[in-house]
Amino acid sequence: MKKVFKISFWVSLFILGTLYGQTPFFSLTYDHFNGYETGASVIQVNDGYVISGGSNDSLGYQGIFIAKINEYGELLWWKQYSDSSRIYYIGGYGGMIMLEDSSFAICGSVKEINNNTNSAMLFCRFDKSGDTLYTLEFGGTGWDAGYMCKKAKNGGFFLGGTTDSYGDINGNMFLVKIDSVGNIQWQKEYGYANATDEGFSMVVDSYGCG
Repeated sequence: MKKVFKISFWVSLFILGTLYGQTPFFSLTYDHFNGYETGASVIQVNDGYVISGGSNDSLGYQGIFIAKINEYGELLWWKQYSDSSRIYYIGGYGGMIMLEDSSFAICGSVKEINNNTNSAMLFCRFDKSGDTLYTLEFGGTGWDAGYMCKKAKNGGFFLGGTTDSYGDINGNMFLVKIDSVGNIQWQKEYGYANATDEGFSMVVDSYGCG
């Protein structure tokens, strides 16, 4: 039986409508490849909304997507990023951000299909049409995952997630600072022994610190 998942954008509008006594603008289902799609982030733009999430492609390979809908919920474009040898995971609610030039950045994870012990933190930059500018991977030889990204004051980015590549097999919070073209400026891990520590959200203050 085919499974169809409504993206989280519908849920967001429904909650807002309930809180403020308003009727949701629309309720639509997006089933692009007749398979599994789930929404993770949504950003309002001047002429609609941009959504990111996880999706199987037409051959069944698990990847990430970025899509745009207009103010009425009609699909304008859908870009899928996947391949036959790897599995891509989208980050959480803070996994996608929009930049001043209307381009986008997404943080997530990627691993080889037949490898269940190693993964990398994934960072992708897309232009305003959803086409790839560049992709980067960070981490060591263990399990590294990206959940969120934030724009830094100097034009770079903060990436947050979890890692077990650097000694603690339970996983520590993983924070990576990169410049505007993706060069690592520093990376740190934080956590307690014998505990699982993960980073899901961050606020950048007026000094540019996370």
